[in-house]
Amino acid sequence: QFFDGGVSIGPACTLGPTAPATPAVVTCTSVITPSIILAVGNHAFTAGYVPGNDPNYSAVTSAVVNFTIVKANSTVSAITVSPTSSGVFSQSMTFTVTVKPTDSGNIGVPTGTVSFLDGTTPLTGSPITLQTVNNVQTASITVSNLSVATHSITANYNGDANFVNSTSNLPGVQINKANTSTTVTSIVPSRSEEHTSELQSLRHL
Repeated sequence: QFFDGGVSIGPACTLGPTAPATPAVVTCTSVITPSIILAVGNHAFTAGYVPGNDPNYSAVTSAVVNFTIVKANSTVSAITVSPTSSGVFSQSMTFTVTVKPTDSGNIGVPTGTVSFLDGTTPLTGSPITLQTVNNVQTASITVSNLSVATHSITANYNGDANFVNSTSNLPGVQINKANTSTTVTSIVPSRSEEHTSELQSLRHL
């Protein structure tokens, strides 16, 4: 049986009804199933032999083997923007990214937040907590206060206890001036205004 800091991990392997009566080398391999995810940090592995009904050998525990689990890599997808990467002043624009483990396998999913930046300035409402959408970790932010200019939008995944941070960038987001319209309205004087104007004219005669 294998142990991590004294805690059993993986299934025990059986050597057979009895161990050999003479000295021999017996190999036992235990596979950690996908349901067992070792936490990030230092681990102290040992193997313990339990003789069971074998009268020839006594129980024994191996020396400690130290092992370190590091954070897994993460990948931020390309930033998508809706409706388009070119808009006008005060128009709402939504920026979206997904965050996945770089390596395949059952290693869990990234959690935590994504910071959206315009250059080095955080977008209003950033950071955004990751949400599960269609089984994918997703972060979206909608803003309508980008100035008239060309913007470089960055999405920084800030990492968590098990995954390192990662970044994606979308340059060339263009915000143009908004269109305006001018309306000319004519003012027609009322009858009372016309009458007042006539009286003032008579006084000057």
